[in-house]
Amino acid sequence: MLSVVWFPMLLDKPADVGAVIAASTRAVAKNPVTMAVGGLIIALASGPGAPTVFVGLVAFIKVLARAGWPLFRRETRA
Repeated sequence: MLSVVWFPMLLDKPADVGAVIAASTRAVAKNPVTMAVGGLIIALASGPGAPTVFVGLVAFIKVLARAGWPLFRRETRA
């Protein structure tokens, strides 16, 4: 819950840890089911990367970041 938007937020704008935790908490409180389903999808999709010593995660992380950026922007716009 505390790290929902931390990585893109730190890349996008200067923010301290408290602001990042507050933004993540607001995002989860606003959309709890969506965040839970998204976390489950990420966990299931990253699972096959473990047996290959996470080599498969190189492509997965790129796709995840590309798909997640618009969602981050929509969630954190002021």
